[in-house]
Amino acid sequence: KRQMADFTVRYGATHEATIKARAKMNELQNSMNDEVQRILEGARSDFAIAQIKEQNLQKELADLSERSIQAREGRVQLTQLESASATVKTIRDTFMSRYVDGIQKQSFPMTEIRILTNAKVPTLRSFPKATKVFGGSLALGLGAGCLMAVAREAFSRRLRFRRQVETALGVPCLGFLPNVARAEPAALHPRGLRAAIGGFGLETLRSTKVRIDLRRQDRPVVIGVVSAAIGEGKSVVASSLAQLCAQSGAPTILVDANIRHPSLSDLLASGREAGLAEVVAQTAPIAAALRPTREPGLFFLPCFGKAAPDQPGAMLTAETLRFLFESLKTQYQYVVVELPAIGAVADAGAVADLIDGFLMVVQWDHTQTYTLDDAVRSNPEIRDKLVGSVMNRADLKRLVELGESSVVHSAAYHG
Repeated sequence: KRQMADFTVRYGATHEATIKARAKMNELQNSMNDEVQRILEGARSDFAIAQIKEQNLQKELADLSERSIQAREGRVQLTQLESASATVKTIRDTFMSRYVDGIQKQSFPMTEIRILTNAKVPTLRSFPKATKVFGGSLALGLGAGCLMAVAREAFSRRLRFRRQVETALGVPCLGFLPNVARAEPAALHPRGLRAAIGGFGLETLRSTKVRIDLRRQDRPVVIGVVSAAIGEGKSVVASSLAQLCAQSGAPTILVDANIRHPSLSDLLASGREAGLAEVVAQTAPIAAALRPTREPGLFFLPCFGKAAPDQPGAMLTAETLRFLFESLKTQYQYVVVELPAIGAVADAGAVADLIDGFLMVVQWDHTQTYTLDDAVRSNPEIRDKLVGSVMNRADLKRLVELGESSVVHSAAYHG
């Protein structure tokens, strides 16, 4: 419009440029009117469609409202019917209960009864039957006893078999030794070693000696005999092993280093004047402390003389003890040393560097698994030098019944 007004002022209303501008303006105006008309028609169509959709939605909403009302009414009717049903059921149960009571309370007419024989007092009781009660009690007690025995065997932690000891120690279990009276150790038995421990025990000691010989390789050897707890029979095992070594023709000495519990010295040298403690303290020569035994080639060195030392542990750590063992190895092929229990005191661990190999004594059906595990775990220096183990005070007949393969296979040879 501004351009047309400008052309009219500048050229006049009849000028060609003014006429063209006016025609162009009219054309644009018509286009705009057409576009507005088209948009208006589209809006009217959309409005009509929206009205139709609104009507449909209102109709559906009305249907849903009607259905909801019907559902609520149906739910109310269902609740009323359930309540009526429960009431009827209660009434029926009450009437049935009263009917049963009435039937039970009715008096039936009694027919005429004729006594055929008079009742007699029974001479024997009909229940309970003594024989049945006794048999049942016996069977029940036997079953309970068997069950308890099986449970005890299954949950027992006592060491009975070679595989149990080998698992705990990691070294071979060399066999079983029968129970020997403590007051009569093998080295004192007048008829020799076989009479004391039997043929089976002798084979166990021979297996032990073979194991030691493989380690010593024709050189003098110091063997320490230890156990996990006190009272497992180290004294008998040590004396029997020393006697077997002496019987092979090799000079052997048995040393009692268990100063805290000198049972071996009390049995083999009751009237001693000097012992290992005096030799280590250099208050007595070794010749005065040595004691011969009935076995040729076997000598015994008791732990101390008349009085025990005030500090037993200090004696085992003395430097003179090392010199003594080195001196004994120049005179004897086998030096068998009984040491205190490794689970009770640390004496055996203190002399571990002086010992070439340790033999673990385990009391059969007495030593607990955890006792042996704890003792070995707390003494690694002894565990690393273990030659093997033997199970002492074993019941060979019981082992045959339990199925220990080594005992079963050897029973034919040794009885």
